[in-house]
Amino acid sequence: MGQKAVMRRVKAGTKRVRAWAEDYPMAVNLAAGVLLGLYWLATRWWPDASIPRALGGSVKNEVLLALDLGAAGVATMTAGFAGVVIIFGLSGGGPRFRKLRQAGGQRLLANWVSVVAVSFTAAFLAVAAGVAALADWTQESVWGFLFACLLAAHGAARLVWLLTALAQVVKRTDKDEQIEADAVHIDDILRRTA
Repeated sequence: MGQKAVMRRVKAGTKRVRAWAEDYPMAVNLAAGVLLGLYWLATRWWPDASIPRALGGSVKNEVLLALDLGAAGVATMTAGFAGVVIIFGLSGGGPRFRKLRQAGGQRLLANWVSVVAVSFTAAFLAVAAGVAALADWTQESVWGFLFACLLAAHGAARLVWLLTALAQVVKRTDKDEQIEADAVHIDDILRRTA
């Protein structure tokens, strides 16, 4: 098999994975949790690769608490902004928004719900990690913080992707409306000549 054929297969596979990730946001969250779990298992055999262990001995619990609460704040802001974006998508008028909502169906609904749900989950997980830091469970606090950051990052990235898609719909709608506004109708021409 030639290099071009391999590249085509890689591109096709990447496209399929991306489409799957776009359509199934909760599965991506689960995959992030599984990857973090595998990392946790790997640190049992290679302790030097453990970020929590490296931080656990040198970071005070007050610092962990501040990091955890900061992550909770970021996740909460993402959830709030997600609500604004979703309302924008739900209340957008015109045929293009209607077509987007109808064509998107269950997958679009899953994405809209996911950006809010994953952000709130990340916020609550970060708060729980903060409680773990207060209870002097340093390792648990750091692992909770890492998972909260993964979830919050996924929610924010998906939110930006959804916002970009909605902005493209608005751009096309504005273009259609401008073309309609700039169009000269035959009735206007006939009135002017009469």
